Amino acid sequence: MKYMSNIGFLLLALLLTLHVKAVENLKENFATEDDKVKYLSLNYPEKAIQFYKQNAPRLSETNNEQTVSIYTSILVAASNIRDITLIEQIVEEVTQNRLAQFRPPYDFSIINVIGVSYGMNFQYAESVQAYQCALEYSRNNLEKMIAKMNLAIAYRMAGQPAFSYQILQSVDEAILSGRRLASLFVVRGNTAMALKKVKAAITDYKAARNHYLKGEHHRNANRVTVNLLGAALVDRRLTLFDEFRKSLQPESQSYLTENEQAYLAWLDLMYKSVRQKKLSKLAINNTKLLLPKLIAGGYEPVVNQLFSSFSAEYIGQSKVQPNNVERRLNAGLIASWCPAI
Repeated sequence: MKYMSNIGFLLLALLLTLHVKAVENLKENFATEDDKVKYLSLNYPEKAIQFYKQNAPRLSETNNEQTVSIYTSILVAASNIRDITLIEQIVEEVTQNRLAQFRPPYDFSIINVIGVSYGMNFQYAESVQAYQCALEYSRNNLEKMIAKMNLAIAYRMAGQPAFSYQILQSVDEAILSGRRLASLFVVRGNTAMALKKVKAAITDYKAARNHYLKGEHHRNANRVTVNLLGAALVDRRLTLFDEFRKSLQPESQSYLTENEQAYLAWLDLMYKSVRQKKLSKLAINNTKLLLPKLIAGGYEPVVNQLFSSFSAEYIGQSKVQPNNVERRLNAGLIASWCPAI
C-alpha cells in the first residue's frame, strides 16, 4: 500500500478488516475470481486494475453478487492509487439498477471506500458526509464502530478535532481486540494531538504500538512509532524520543509511506533544535520544503505546536495546499445511497 498517505492507510485498514476476510493470506490458489481480485486490490492494485480493464465488457453484462464484489475490490484498488477517473467510473457501474438486488451486502463497504477516496483527495467535507452515510448503512456494532472511527478521522483532518473527540467517546472498546483496538488508539492519539492533549496522545500511541507488536503487525507498529516520536518532541521528552527512535532501523523505515518518511526526517531535524533550545535555520528551511507532505500526512498539529514553542507559529500555519491533487472527485458519489446528505 505504498501509494497511500498515512491517513489513507488507516482508513482503508479499518474498512478492509471487513472486506477482505480470510483472503489476505492467499497467494496463488483462489477459490473464486472475486477472491483473487480482493487479494490483488490490497497487495497489487495495478494488477487488480489491469484485470478490470481486461474484463470490463464482460462485467458490464454480468448481473450477480460476484460482480458487485469485484467492483468493490476494484474501487479499493482505484482509491489506493488515487485514480480519480476510475473511482467515478466504478461508482457509476456499481450503482446501475441491474445490480441493485445484489448490492446490499456491499453497500457499507462501498460507501466507506468512497469516503476513503474523498479523504485521500483532501476533500474532507465530502469524506465526512460519506461516513455519515455509512453509519446509516452499518449492519452491526463492528461496522458502526468502523464508520465512527473513520468519521472521527475525517473531522480531525477537516480541522474539527472537537467533533472527532466526541465521536470517539462513543466507541465501545469492549467489542474490539488486536489490530482493530490498536487502530482505535491511533485515532485517539491523533485526535489528542490536535487538541494539544499531548500526554494522552503518548499514552494512546504506546498502547497502539504494544497491541500491534503483540499481534506481530510490525509494519503498523513502526508507523505508529513515528507518531509517538512527534508527541515526545512536543512534550520535550527527549529520552523517550531516543528510546523509540532507536527501534526504527533503516530496514524498518521502508514500511513508511512517503509522507511518513518526510515527517520522520523533519522530526530528526527538529530534535536537534529542541535539544539546543533554539530553532535552526536548517529546520526552518526544511519545514517550508516539507510542509505540503506534512499537511498531507495529517501532521500539521505537531508542526504548529513545535513551532509555537519556539515563538514561530506562523511557519506551521502557512496555508499550504498538498501539491498532488490533480482534480476533485465528483461531490455526489454517495447520492445513490444518501441523497439528503
